[in-house]
Amino acid sequence: MVIIVLKIVDGQHQPDEQSQGAFDYSNNSIYFFDGYGSVVVYDRTTGEEVKTVELTYNGNVSDFSDFGTGVIYTNKSGAELGLLNRTTMEVDFFNKNTGAFSYRVALPADTHIADFLSFSYANGYIWILDDNTRRWNGFKL
Repeated sequence: MVIIVLKIVDGQHQPDEQSQGAFDYSNNSIYFFDGYGSVVVYDRTTGEEVKTVELTYNGNVSDFSDFGTGVIYTNKSGAELGLLNRTTMEVDFFNKNTGAFSYRVALPADTHIADFLSFSYANGYIWILDDNTRRWNGFKL
């Protein structure tokens, strides 16, 4: 088996080595949650940081310590970015331009999740990697 890796840009263009990015194909941007309450946006072509968006709940900055470093991109207007609260197993959605909180979705209480790289979004589903079964489980958004 041959694996071909295409390096787009040299260097670490993310907040830290454990950051999980989400791609916005309409703007050719990659979003990373910094783990502290901001989403850092990079241009996919150049790897340059474009902007940082501070996330807020009704205009108030909050504690994001229960959220991992993963972010999802939904392309749903006004709720493009999603973060998983690993304590409550809820996904909070935010506006990608203003950082304002939009709404929250609760996952089933018995949802198990692996420690890293276990939160994703595709085709209208939130995907969670179960740390017990090692299977991805999809939840319709």
